Amino acid sequence: SNVIIGWKASKDNDVMGYIIYYEDNNKNVAVDTVYGRNNTFYTDTSSRNPFKVIIYYKVVAMDSCMNLSLFTTAHNTMKLNAANNYCGEKVELVWNPYEAWTKDSLTYEILVKQGGWPDFRLAGIVDGYTNSYDLIGVENEVVYDAIIRAKKINSNYTASSTKAGFRTHFVTHPGELYLNNVTVDAGF
Repeated sequence: SNVIIGWKASKDNDVMGYIIYYEDNNKNVAVDTVYGRNNTFYTDTSSRNPFKVIIYYKVVAMDSCMNLSLFTTAHNTMKLNAANNYCGEKVELVWNPYEAWTKDSLTYEILVKQGGWPDFRLAGIVDGYTNSYDLIGVENEVVYDAIIRAKKINSNYTASSTKAGFRTHFVTHPGELYLNNVTVDAGF
C-alpha cells in the first residue's frame, strides 16, 4: 500500500528540494528526497504498511547550499477498521485521529461505496473529537468499501484513511410466527 504525502511549496526561491522523513521510535528517518521547489507530492512505496501501523511523516526543505529548514508538523496516516454489528444491523467504523490539526479545526467525512456504485458517497460527517461512526441503513449481504476523510475547516486540505472493505451480514429477525393450536392435557 502506498502513502501519498503533499505539502505547500516553499516561498524561498533557492529551495532545490525536500527531504521526506518518517518517525521511528521518536527518531526521524529519511525516506527519500524530492527535487524541485514546486514538486510537492511524494508517494511512499516502502514496506511500511499503513493497514498495520500508523505512520508519522515530516518534510524539510533543502536549499542549494544544502541548508535545511525546520521540520514540518508531523502528519500521520489514518487506519480505518470496520466491524459488523450482527444484531444491531449496522457496521461500526473506527479510526485513529488525524493529529496534525487540532480537533476543533477539522471534521471527518465518512465516504462509502457499494459494490455496484461507480463512486464513493458521503454517508455522514462527524466533528474532530469523534473517531467512530455507525453506518446504518446498509443492505444485508452486500460488499461495501469505506474511507474516512479528515477535512481541515475553512481550507481545501484533506487527508484520507486506509480503505476498509467489508461484506455486511446481519442476523435476520424472526418473521411472523403463527400458533397452530393449543391443547389441554386432560389426562386421557
